[in-house]
Amino acid sequence: MDFLTHADLTALASPDQTGLAVSLFTPTSRVTDDLQADRLRWKNVIAAAATSLHDDGIDVDFVDALLAPAHGTGLASTDEAVIATAARDGRVDALFVASDPSCWNRIADSNPVAVRLGAEPDVAECELLDRAMSDTLLNSGEVYPVNDPSLLDGQAMAGTLRY
Repeated sequence: MDFLTHADLTALASPDQTGLAVSLFTPTSRVTDDLQADRLRWKNVIAAAATSLHDDGIDVDFVDALLAPAHGTGLASTDEAVIATAARDGRVDALFVASDPSCWNRIADSNPVAVRLGAEPDVAECELLDRAMSDTLLNSGEVYPVNDPSLLDGQAMAGTLRY
């Protein structure tokens, strides 16, 4: 099972020419041991929806196309907000971070030195990066420093997702 993007959810929520829309839900677990079970439950929900639509006489190819976004588009992201949320939810398997991001080892030039968390975009980015790393480690993920910034597609972090 792949991670659902905002575009996938929008496609699922938008009725097609027939006015047909599908809504799927399954609870997930933040416990690492249950992640495989979450993937299986999600696949079963998709299969049950497909069976129900087939039983209603809807064409198999049409159902497959309709449910395609529910399978997701990939298990990787460089979107910092997506990664931070996924890390909090225990979905990040591996997090790749710049080994020398702009926020590390930096001291404010003001006198007296004042720390205003989240007041500047750079500081907010650092907080997001720190939180994503902490959450990834707390949920049994791995964090890897990356020396070559081009590998991160110009971002401060990239991650592979469990689901």
